[in-house]
Amino acid sequence: MVLLDEIRAGISSAAERIDAIATASQMQAQGVSQITMGVQELDHVTQQNAAHAEESAASSEELSSQSMELQYLVQQFCLHSENDSPKRSKSGQKQLSY
Repeated sequence: MVLLDEIRAGISSAAERIDAIATASQMQAQGVSQITMGVQELDHVTQQNAAHAEESAASSEELSSQSMELQYLVQQFCLHSENDSPKRSKSGQKQLSY
């Protein structure tokens, strides 16, 4: 009987260890699942940031182009100080310059 009691105790101990391993494996699987979800969220945010950066670059390029066009248009104006007298045309009318 002693031998059977020892076998039962060994089996019981092995079963407890198997349960502990199963519990630890489940916890580990949950942790891996959470990490996977976190990595997927990071990937999503990274893709959004890349799209926003591309949009910002395109907007910056457009703004630069518009700025250069505005600079060209502003250069078309000739400004006179108050001390300068307006030029007169052949007909004697004042010519305005901007």
